[in-house]
Amino acid sequence: MLRALFLKVIDELMANILLHQFLWFRRRPPARGPAPPACPGLFSGELDAFYAPRPEPLVLDAQRSLFCESTETAIWDYRFPSETRTSWPESDEVWCRHWKPRCGDRGITVVGVDGIVQLGSRWFGRLAGALAPLGIDVLTMDAPFNYRRTPAGYRPGQLIISGDVEHQLAVTRQAVLDLWRVVVSLQRQGRRVGLVGVSYGGWLTLLTSLLADELEFLIAVAPPVDIVRMLREGGTIVRAIRRGMGHAPLDQAALEQMARPVLPGRWPTRLGGGRISLHAARYDRLVPSAAIEELARAWNTRFTMHAAAHFSLAVSPWIFPLVARELCEFAGVRR
Repeated sequence: MLRALFLKVIDELMANILLHQFLWFRRRPPARGPAPPACPGLFSGELDAFYAPRPEPLVLDAQRSLFCESTETAIWDYRFPSETRTSWPESDEVWCRHWKPRCGDRGITVVGVDGIVQLGSRWFGRLAGALAPLGIDVLTMDAPFNYRRTPAGYRPGQLIISGDVEHQLAVTRQAVLDLWRVVVSLQRQGRRVGLVGVSYGGWLTLLTSLLADELEFLIAVAPPVDIVRMLREGGTIVRAIRRGMGHAPLDQAALEQMARPVLPGRWPTRLGGGRISLHAARYDRLVPSAAIEELARAWNTRFTMHAAAHFSLAVSPWIFPLVARELCEFAGVRR
């Protein structure tokens, strides 16, 4: 009981730090998204129309630079233009970091996305440390308005949720299309591709799995699978979302219809539940763990409920070998 209370308090403290130091930085006015006539598919409520057109593959390393190297890995940074255009040029350039092992090549690339306030690539660097000796690549993509895609004058993650409904739908669409483009580009190279996401990144990987063909696996750690439910139930981070959307009562029926393409549970999985693993934290104060469990049942996926809270699960040192073990099992790699 005391441990559970302690974990919940840590979650609340961390959430308030993120809220005041990042998501409400300088109290900038909320961003406004496109109007329906400019982007009708964004308001269609239909998966294919929302994420149209399908992204075209590209040569990911056409514009690359060596970040650093060691005896085990060479770490490269890639840049390429997003197919989506916004009012913020910094967000329209996609950044990726790629850990390429030197000890053989299994032909497998793990593509990952981090949480909503991303300050670096340490999470996936630690995962790469567990996978590099096995000859498995790890590539992480910065989501729009996060890390190296943060516009000047803002902080990472601030513009992801600091906007009206139209803006937040547009941001999610851009993030998923960018991630989907990374997947199809790697697959064009003959790579076997699996997805790993943590928190906000887990949500993006779940949405991408509704669209991308021939994925190997998906592992999501504490993903916010139902943003509409979160708005109803409230919470510290939800305060930032509601500030952008306004505090007038929401038309729940209209919101549910419009938000269908960003709610993974509204659609059948293309990947197959047996190749998906969902992880939830029992004492999570940011993401409703019950919603993750419900999605796991609906898709018949693997599911693990950890005696942890959101941040203690996301950054715990034991999560990396656990994720590495699961994805090796999915990919058929002996450790």
